[in-house]
Amino acid sequence: MSENHTDQGRFSGRTAIVTGASRGFGLAVAERLVAEGARVGITARQDGPLDEAATALPRGRVITVAGQADDPEHRREVLDTIRVNAVAPAVVKTRVAEALYEGKEAKSAARYPLQRLGVPSGIASTVAYLASADSSWVTGHVLTVDGGLTIAGGTT
Repeated sequence: MSENHTDQGRFSGRTAIVTGASRGFGLAVAERLVAEGARVGITARQDGPLDEAATALPRGRVITVAGQADDPEHRREVLDTIRVNAVAPAVVKTRVAEALYEGKEAKSAARYPLQRLGVPSGIASTVAYLASADSSWVTGHVLTVDGGLTIAGGTT
């Protein structure tokens, strides 16, 4: 990843905070934003996995702060940001979600109008949009990223 980062790009000069960034789509989001020029503050519950994730990102482009997102003290330590948005993904092919689709991926994917499960890079693309100037008037929004499952009346 360090060879691909750039000081040019749509997030040059900007800093993003990515929660749950020790693996899966949280880490994919951090990688995507750094690749487009951002510096990132990544958070997760435990120091070990968080430090390991930081090694996947270029030195000098990332800081880590371990803690729980629902802890007010942790939020004070991490957040001084004004525009906050979130994504609410359905099943994404990550290690955490493997039990939901392992050995039955085709059957699981058939429930979705797009006929496939989500992937970390798809979530990262969505977050990159929310972090970009293209969404500058979007704040306090939770964007459902579920391959059409909600509109089709399904649940995860």
